[in-house]
Amino acid sequence: DLPPAQDFAGTEIPDAHVDAIRQALIELAPIDPLRNGPDLFYVHFLDVALGTGLRLGELRALRWSDVDRERRLIRVERAYSRREIKRPKTEAGSRSVPLFSSVRAALEETAARALERGRYAPDELVFATVRGTPLHESNFNRRVWRPALDLAGLAEAGYRFHDLRHTCVSRLVAAGADVKLVQAVAGH
Repeated sequence: DLPPAQDFAGTEIPDAHVDAIRQALIELAPIDPLRNGPDLFYVHFLDVALGTGLRLGELRALRWSDVDRERRLIRVERAYSRREIKRPKTEAGSRSVPLFSSVRAALEETAARALERGRYAPDELVFATVRGTPLHESNFNRRVWRPALDLAGLAEAGYRFHDLRHTCVSRLVAAGADVKLVQAVAGH
């Protein structure tokens, strides 16, 4: 059985716009003093979001122990909401999401960066501030997401970070993935 019909409030970001946002994040990347090059942390954050369809709160609460490289899965067991890490609201929210090659590559780079900074351990957050705390949603939007949209010339498009989730789901369906499988991966 198909899921019930719902009003779709999300926006799929066209591939050219995703590429422009990604390029803007590269251009806005600060210099990483440990690598003598750009710090592509937020580029990898975008790649993981786009390749997994995880919600921003789920990405902010993701720990290294949730990434199973051997089985090529990410276990979603918590989300950061209202300044607290909580279990998902529904049973479907706890799930496993496949690691596609683009996500695996982004996580490998993120792991190398975390290791250099002494922040790679099972209980450490994958995407954290320099102090190891969860990214703050409004800071991320103000300092990273909106400037990237501005630089990409897409500020008027009004894309939200959450639209990467809709884009991921749309790409999976377009690639022929089973709708029920996509529903389970999305946590619906």
